[in-house]
Amino acid sequence: MIVTPIKTRVLIPPQDDLLDAMRHSIKSLAEKSIVVITSKTVSIWEGRCLSQSAHKRDGLVPEEAEYYFPKIKTPLFEYQAAIKHNAFIASAGIDKSNSGNYFTLLPLKPNESAKIIWAWLRKKYGIRNCGVLITDSHLMPFRRGTVGLSIGFY
Repeated sequence: MIVTPIKTRVLIPPQDDLLDAMRHSIKSLAEKSIVVITSKTVSIWEGRCLSQSAHKRDGLVPEEAEYYFPKIKTPLFEYQAAIKHNAFIASAGIDKSNSGNYFTLLPLKPNESAKIIWAWLRKKYGIRNCGVLITDSHLMPFRRGTVGLSIGFY
């Protein structure tokens, strides 16, 4: 396996064009490539960003989560655990880092987004076989640090 990071321009919330950023950054794509994309960039592409001045994260968790739990306090921080896209995740995946004054929500239907990107890659680069993974970082309950997780694929 060969992993090749591809840097795109920064996508700007509340909505920006991921396919345009990829078009300018990916010069060619080989057959059987797997393109891994962070969920935050997919969310910005989908317009899943809300102003931090108009919303409180704690108020958004019940709206975004399939299930949620009372707030948990740790020595380092406080968060509300939730289930979203069948994963146990802090604050239903609502992220406030690296998005300016916006909360970035998780993609609405990550597998469908992956399918759209997959079809675009095939057409744009003239390939037949490729894969798309949409990833996110998650906390492990009662542990420090994060792990990477696929939340969508095609």
